Amino acid sequence: MSDPTKPQNPPITSGVIRSIPEDVEESRTITFIASNESRDRHGTILPLEGWQIESFNANPIIGYQHNVYGGSMCTAPDPDDVIGKGHAYIDTKERLLLVDITFETKDINPKAEKIFRKVVAGTLRAISVGFIPTEEGNWGAEEQAAGA
Repeated sequence: MSDPTKPQNPPITSGVIRSIPEDVEESRTITFIASNESRDRHGTILPLEGWQIESFNANPIIGYQHNVYGGSMCTAPDPDDVIGKGHAYIDTKERLLLVDITFETKDINPKAEKIFRKVVAGTLRAISVGFIPTEEGNWGAEEQAAGA
């Protein structure tokens, strides 16, 4: 049982599937809510105005487990870790950072096919954004304060 005196993890409202279209088998494209302005599980709030998505959209690769540029010291690079391409955009009305992900096909990337099937089946339901902070943040005030 959780301790009501300790801050609880907020509900996950970003990084989740927004919609799976009826033609998903043909388009292989699924829209995700990549980020919103709510506090994430790490306590971070990312204002929409701060997103610089131009560089991503110029080279819109989607990596399995954030791995897009090769392996680490312990693993060999695997080009199949790039599972598709994305298009990021901001919905100013709903205050969301969205990304449409088009998964590679089975004939060129069996790993992408497996991930695509798991997303469609509902086994995998979330994504994670990578970002580089461009300025010092803060924990907010009042309702946005840490633990609020």
